[in-house]
Amino acid sequence: MKNKFYLAAFFMLLGFSCADAQDAIVSPDTIPFQYQNNMIIVKVDIKGRPRNFFFDTGAPTLVSKELQQEMNLVLDSGKAVTDASSKTTEMKGAKLSSLKIGNLKLHNVPVTVFDMHRTIPQLACLNIEGFLGLDVFKQNIVQIDLQNKRLIISGSSAGLKPDERFGNKMIVLKAQNSVLVELKFGKVFIENALFDTGMTGGLYSIANQTYKYVNQATPLDPYIVARGYGAASKVASGTEAESEKIKLKFEELSIGQAIIKHPIVNTGNHPYSLLGVQLLKYGKVTLDFINERFYFEPLVQNAVALIGKTAGFDLKIEGNDFFVGIVWKNSVAEKAGVKTGYKIIEYGSKKVENLTQEGVCKVLLGDTKDGRIKEKKTLRLKFLDDKGKVRLVSLPMVEVVSLKE
Repeated sequence: MKNKFYLAAFFMLLGFSCADAQDAIVSPDTIPFQYQNNMIIVKVDIKGRPRNFFFDTGAPTLVSKELQQEMNLVLDSGKAVTDASSKTTEMKGAKLSSLKIGNLKLHNVPVTVFDMHRTIPQLACLNIEGFLGLDVFKQNIVQIDLQNKRLIISGSSAGLKPDERFGNKMIVLKAQNSVLVELKFGKVFIENALFDTGMTGGLYSIANQTYKYVNQATPLDPYIVARGYGAASKVASGTEAESEKIKLKFEELSIGQAIIKHPIVNTGNHPYSLLGVQLLKYGKVTLDFINERFYFEPLVQNAVALIGKTAGFDLKIEGNDFFVGIVWKNSVAEKAGVKTGYKIIEYGSKKVENLTQEGVCKVLLGDTKDGRIKEKKTLRLKFLDDKGKVRLVSLPMVEVVSLKE
C-alpha cells in the first residue's frame, strides 16, 4: 500500500529541557538510516541495545510507554502539550541516563513518554520505540541525505561544509530546537515554515490560519486544484478532526536559491505551516545549529514536483480497521457514492476486515515476497455503506489536478 496512510507532525513547543551534557564529536559521523513508508528510521543505542527511533524534526525526543516501563524510567508530573492538530493533551516526561546516536553520546536526556502504540498502532509495524527529535543535536550540524540514506553529524563548521550558495538563515525554536525556514511561493506569498520530517503525507502543508490570511490579500481560488472533506492524518491525540481539505498548485516553491516547480500543497489545522519529509526527495538538507543556517542543496535546479495519483479518497485507520478518511470532490469515488467514514472491507486485492495487528502491518508495509508492485490504473474497493449494504466499485487512479472544478 503506497502513500495512503499519513502521519502528521506531532508536537510543537513543548518546553522540555535538553540533555545535561554530550560528548563532543571530533570528526563528522555518518549514521545510516532506513526509509520506509516515508519515515526516516534511525538506530539509537540505549544501554547497549539498538532501538528503532523515528527521526522527526518537528517533535521532541520521545519514548514509547513500553520502553519507559522496560527501562523503569521515573515519570515527572506531566505537562499539557499541543499536537499538530492544535489539540491539547497531557504527557509525562522522564530522563534517560544515556543515549547514543552513532558516536554522539548524551547523558541525562529528557524525553517525553508517549503511548504511541495505542494512539498509532501502526508504528509497531516498524518496531518503532521512540522519536528522535532535534533537541538532541544542539550545537551540532546535521545533514540529512535521503539519496544515500544517511545522517551526517558534525560538531564544527570545519567538519561539514554544505554549498553556501544554498544557505539561508533559520529561526531556531529554543523549546525543542526545531527550525523555521523562509519559503516563497512565486509572487503569491512568503512565510516561515517548520521543517518537519514527521509530516510524511506531502511536500508542504499550509496552516489554515496562513491560508485564510493570504487569501484575504491574494485570492487563492485560481490555485486550488482539489477540495475535499474528512480526516486521515494521525497526530499525538489520535486522528485529526474532520475538516475541509484543500490542495493547491503553485508555479514554484523557492527556498533561497533552490527552486521546485509546480508543487502541489495541502492545507492543515496545525500551528505552523509544515515543510515535510518529501523535500528530501529533491535534495539534501543541512541544519547548522552552530551558525543557525539552513541549507537545501537541490539534486536538480528547477526540478518539477512529483505528482501522485489518487482514487479520489484517502484512508483512515482506527485500531485494526480501515475507513474512508477523506473524499475529494469531483472524483469518481465521490460520484460512486463513497463517503467519509465508510468501513472498507477490501482494498485492491487485500482483504482488510477483521485483521489482527500483524495483518494490518502486512497491508501497510506490503509483502516483501511480492517484490516491486506495479502502479495500478484502477483500484478495486469493497466497502460497507451507511445503509449496511456491501458495495464494490472500481476507481481509476488519476492525477489530483484532474479534479479541479
